[in-house]
Amino acid sequence: MKRMVLILLFLSIGLANAQSKKSAILEGIIIDQQSGEALPKANISLLNPIDSSIVTGDIADGKGKFQIKNIPYGNYLLRVKYVGYDQSIIDNLSLNSSDTKQLGKIALKQTAALMPEVKVSAEREMMQFQNGKKVFNVDKNISVAGGTAVDVLKNIPSVNIDVDGNISLRGSSNLNIMINGKPSTIMQTGSNALEQIPSGAIDKIEIITNPSAKYEAEGMTGIINIVMKQDNQSGVNGLATMNIGTKDKYAAGISLNYNFGNFNIFSGYDYGNRRGGMDGSSIRKTTVDTNTTFLKQSVARRPKFLSHNAKLGFDYFIDPFNSLTMSGNFRINTRDFGVQSSNYLIDFASSPINTTIRNNREKDDGPSFDYSSNYKHKFDAKGHELTADIFYSKYDDNEIINLNEIMYDAAMNPLPNQALPQKSDNDNIYKTITLQSDYVLPFENGDKIESGFKFNNKIISSDLVYSSLTQANIWDYDSSRSNSANYDERILATYFIYNGKFSDFSYSLGLRAEQTNMLFEQRTLDQDYKQDYFKLFPSISASYKFTQSDELQASYSRRINRPNSHQLNPFIDYGDPNSIRYGNPKLKPELVDAYELAFVKNFEMLSITPTLFYRKTTDIISRFAEVVSSEVIATTFENMSKGEDYGLEFNISADYQKWLRMSADFSYYKTSIEGEKGLTKYNNEDYSWTSRFNFNIMLMRELSFQITGNYTGPTVQAQGTRDPMYSIDLGARYDIFDRKASLTFRVSDIFDTMTYSGSTKGQNFDYDFDFKRQTRIAYIGFQYKINDGQQKREKKRSQDMENSGDMDF
Repeated sequence: MKRMVLILLFLSIGLANAQSKKSAILEGIIIDQQSGEALPKANISLLNPIDSSIVTGDIADGKGKFQIKNIPYGNYLLRVKYVGYDQSIIDNLSLNSSDTKQLGKIALKQTAALMPEVKVSAEREMMQFQNGKKVFNVDKNISVAGGTAVDVLKNIPSVNIDVDGNISLRGSSNLNIMINGKPSTIMQTGSNALEQIPSGAIDKIEIITNPSAKYEAEGMTGIINIVMKQDNQSGVNGLATMNIGTKDKYAAGISLNYNFGNFNIFSGYDYGNRRGGMDGSSIRKTTVDTNTTFLKQSVARRPKFLSHNAKLGFDYFIDPFNSLTMSGNFRINTRDFGVQSSNYLIDFASSPINTTIRNNREKDDGPSFDYSSNYKHKFDAKGHELTADIFYSKYDDNEIINLNEIMYDAAMNPLPNQALPQKSDNDNIYKTITLQSDYVLPFENGDKIESGFKFNNKIISSDLVYSSLTQANIWDYDSSRSNSANYDERILATYFIYNGKFSDFSYSLGLRAEQTNMLFEQRTLDQDYKQDYFKLFPSISASYKFTQSDELQASYSRRINRPNSHQLNPFIDYGDPNSIRYGNPKLKPELVDAYELAFVKNFEMLSITPTLFYRKTTDIISRFAEVVSSEVIATTFENMSKGEDYGLEFNISADYQKWLRMSADFSYYKTSIEGEKGLTKYNNEDYSWTSRFNFNIMLMRELSFQITGNYTGPTVQAQGTRDPMYSIDLGARYDIFDRKASLTFRVSDIFDTMTYSGSTKGQNFDYDFDFKRQTRIAYIGFQYKINDGQQKREKKRSQDMENSGDMDF
């Protein structure tokens, strides 16, 4: 790509020199016919009068001025386009002098629908269907104001986050989570990373449940893409927010954008300081030989999250055909909390055996950095383009845990020879490097070809140092519990897609090929594990429009879920001596075949979309627990033979009145898992359902209310189930200062009903748990739009340009 850019640059220089003696310059200013105001970023194209092909062109700067250089002598047509305005054509434009030709002011007339007296305003729907994906616009959801990305995802249909921070879609946690369409190392920590992302910094959430071959094949149930806010209005503009919540929750942020000439500079800073909490209890019945014991455990966690996020980037529109975007995002996140757990071991006759009180102090911090650059080249034909991307992400995560426990006998007397205080220092370095290029070639009949390649390298280095405090008050290195490992995964992929259409029927046929090379080095055990394999991933989609409001959609894709470094690492984690954990280096990747059938029906005030889905999975990766002793259970991962998920999703949205907007989602599905471990066979299945409703009530132009409810039915795992969960949120928004600012108020889980409970059953043990996170929280917030309304047409234009690709020269 670097070579291609240099060649284009040299050719441009050579062409400019060759034409310098017989070329003209054209200048002018684009203005609004009625107000006389400049129209920045207008699209100016110089056309061949014979076939109307584009010769060259320019984009007006922030003052509406344009200048086209190196124009060969001849006769031309000049076309000026601006979204929301009628285009202007200047014909019989003759250029036969090397002097600069001044066209003066070129006035454009607004289209009738956008004239000021009409005052047409259209707000984005909270949920939209776009090209095979569901788009949820976060700024329309009052019930997440002042929260984090976790709060946002909890309000997305079919998405759940459990007490351990596991994110699932349609009942499965095997999915691919991206930020701005790119992988980010910060997502290695799951919901802990999402807790650091303020909801006010998120523009929208995209859910793609059956991605085409263009997307990487990772993720069994699809892709969740978190799109961060970025504005590109002319001049200086931005957004400032501040939120305060009960139980010590504070957040603030500012984003600024400066658009001038061919440059657009964007920046932002977000601050978060939040305390959380979780309390829970569990009871485990274990039978070894003929002895049965019960382990009762109560846990209290009090985490504190502190985050600083800064971003800086720019867009450079080199010329009408080439653009370059570069950006960087820097974060410093700290997670500091104490964990106190009480473990009571009793026998079958309910007589106490011993008690252990354990106190952990955990601190997790480290900087992360994401860098991305994008080069785009547009050809003459609309939609014909070539892009190249480079992405680099690094996250240094340092976790220190101080552990102190005291054991008591049945009479609650401290036992002799107590375990001394212990400490673990875990340094993790996550790196991701991505190189990607995509090419789109449209045809005159509306068909198009998409192709490209992608190289992704994920590197994880982990060093765990475990120490115990000696009687001499010296930290002594414990080699039996210390661990060092390295994970290196490289994926080279290429894809090809053909998109066709005839009449009201459209289709897409795609094939993706991925070569995976994985090396896991367990340095402590001096063992290496390799997995090298080549897989093909076809995708098919089709749609038929019966009418403008009725459409039938069908799709199929094959996907993969690769085991991560945590699941592969065989080293034993003794963080909880009663529940030890270790990975399985022999795990194979899951392979998934996914099918969907959807029907979109739009009425005048109502939209209905039922969706049928079916997934068949082989080599399911599932948690597997077994008894080690009367006090200890070990948990690892195993490949189950197969699993099936199928069900129905139902989406409905309605604008019943101007003051009332409603939406509801319902998903009903069945999950079954089959597998075996040794001589024991496992077969677990159950039905589950989720539902969500949302009411937006506009009492007046400035005041609106929102009520959101969520329900998640029981979910199935290989050795157990999780119980239903439900909650209701309430929010309000009041716009002030001519809607340039707003006040928000919301309460999450107003009835304090959100709990996580369930059971796990295995050979010789039963385990029941019940945990409650801190959920009923009240927030008040303030938001101010900097220079909002100064150029509202620019915002409308930039959104339309993004959606329609109107940069056609």
